[in-house]
Parts: sequence; C-alpha cells; structure tokens
Amino acid sequence: MKIAIITPFFYPHIGGMERSLFNLSKGLQKTGNDVIIFTTNYGGTASDLDFRIIRNKSNELFDWANNIKYFIQSYGPFEAIIYGGIGRDVFDGILESLKEFKDSTTKSFLRIPTSDHVNRHLRDTNARDILSRFNHIVCIDKIAMDELKEKYGLKSIHYIPNGVDINLYAPVIPFSKRASTILYSGRIAKRKNIEVVLSLARNFNMKYNFLIQGSPSYGEIDYYNSIINSFKSLENVSLIDPSWDNHKVYKQAGIFILPSDVEGCANSLLEAMSSELYCFASNIVENETIISKYGTLFNLGSKTIEEHLNNFQEKLDKNTLLIKTGREHIIKHFSIDRTVEKWMKILNDNI
Repeated sequence: MKIAIITPFFYPHIGGMERSLFNLSKGLQKTGNDVIIFTTNYGGTASDLDFRIIRNKSNELFDWANNIKYFIQSYGPFEAIIYGGIGRDVFDGILESLKEFKDSTTKSFLRIPTSDHVNRHLRDTNARDILSRFNHIVCIDKIAMDELKEKYGLKSIHYIPNGVDINLYAPVIPFSKRASTILYSGRIAKRKNIEVVLSLARNFNMKYNFLIQGSPSYGEIDYYNSIINSFKSLENVSLIDPSWDNHKVYKQAGIFILPSDVEGCANSLLEAMSSELYCFASNIVENETIISKYGTLFNLGSKTIEEHLNNFQEKLDKNTLLIKTGREHIIKHFSIDRTVEKWMKILNDNI
C-alpha cells in the first residue's frame, strides 16, 4: 500500500508528534507498505531511513501547507494519506489538498492528539464541517475520541494510541547506576511546565544530575532561550543536542519527569517506561492511562516529587521491581507493533 504521511514537524526534531509519526512510519514500512513523508525543513534533516522524506524548501508552515497539493500531484497517487495534525497556520493548505483526490479512491485520515488540540485550532470555525471532510479521524487518546464523537457526531472515528519501539527503547545499564540521573526529553514549551524540572535541578543540585534534551516549540523561541540559559547556569545539568538519538539518552537516566498541562498519549512517557525509568507525570487522565500503577502522578504545585526524591535511593529494590513491571505493561499495551496492527486493520478495512 502506498501511504503518504503529511506532517509539519518530523524527525530529527524532538517532540511528541515527531516521535510518534517516526515510529508509525517505520512500522508501516516494515510491514511492506511504501511510505513517503512530506514535511518542512524545521528542525534539521535525517538520512539512512527506510522510508522517503520529502522536505519543503522553506520551514515556514504556511508555505509548506500550500505545497501539500503539489506533493500529492508529484508523488501520488496514494491509497492513503495520513495528516499528522491540523493547525490554524496550515489550515487552508490542508483543506485545499483534500481536493486533489476528492474523486479518487484515496482515503484521508486525520490524526488528532487531544480534544484540546481541536478546541485550540478549530475554534471560531465550523469544526463539524471541517472534520467531516476527512474520510476518517484517528485519535491517539480515547478521551479525545469520546469527546469528539459526542460533540460533533462523527461516525468514522477511531482510537489508536501511540506505540514505542520496545527493542530500541530498552535498558542496558542496571537501574542502581542510573537512579541518580533525572531526564526531561521533549518539547520545551510553556504548556510543558519545564519550570518544574528547573526548580528540582536547583533544589537537588548536590544529589541528582539532570539531562535536558528538547527543541523549541514553534513560535516560542524566546521562551526556549530563556529556559535553556537558566539550565546552563547549573553545574548539575547537561544539555543534550536535540538531534542526538534520544533512545541513547534514556539509557543513561533512571528517572523521568513529565510536568505538562496537556498531553494525549505521551510518546516520551512510553519511551521512558519502556527504557525502565521511574516516571513522575502530571496528574491528568491521559498520563494515568499510561502510567497506571507503575510510577507516580503529581499535582502541579505539590511537593510530591521532592518527597519521593528525598528518599528515592533508599527504595531502589522496590522501585527496580516497579519499573520492570512497568516495561511489561508498555510491551503489552503500547508497543509499536500493536499500534501498526491497529492502523493496518483500519487501512485494510477501508481501502
């Protein structure tokens, strides 16, 4: 099957969309499909991949979106086109591109991270009409699927969570040797509450080392620079190049922190648990679905993380068992093989 994945951001840029679509692309290609990515130049380039990546000459989202239809004309026809997300900046270009295969057998799939994503980007629009222009809506978060189904009466809507490569994201160093290193890996954006990690790095400067790997969110470069400069002033913090393979970074850490306000099916959390890191994540339903009983949820503004870190080293045996069963939980429910299997079922049933 010839499949196009249309996404404004992609590997090696670091972020949830980039990681999840990278994993999906690899998985679909591995199962015998011909996968082609169309993305921007934002975040750099990558080579030596099993699938083709076509990058727009400009990294401007508006220009990229307007060129989607030319990509479809040049590299199609496709049996399926998966749109990685829809945002206000790329709105018109995406809808215009749908006209390129209106009368063909090509099926369009819009992948939605969270219901918040729709509310932010489709407010002040006729969202019901816009969403109905896609043949299928695929939500990575079950809560989002239920909300969109009820709010807009969508029929062709599916739930497929993100998946992680459990062989790539696997531990190689004993937990006891990693337990004093804390990792944050992901987008550095205001909604991620990275100040939580910055505060911990300051308060535990003699007890823990911190690894920070992140890329700026689009339009928030000043915020990114401010946060990075604050981290640079701390001796117990190492800043990791965002282009460096992040699965190698996970192998060096023992603890992971995700303090976001909003998440869908957080790919970074899947990667951390698969790599047998002890995870602290903000207390939202989406994170609870992943962590279950194999980590710690915390409320922003609470002292939960500090209390755990103060005596974390004294509970290594208990925490070691917890992270091992946590990895088993991820293998069972969130492996990329399971995700691709669900995607292939929807594709085969509808094409």
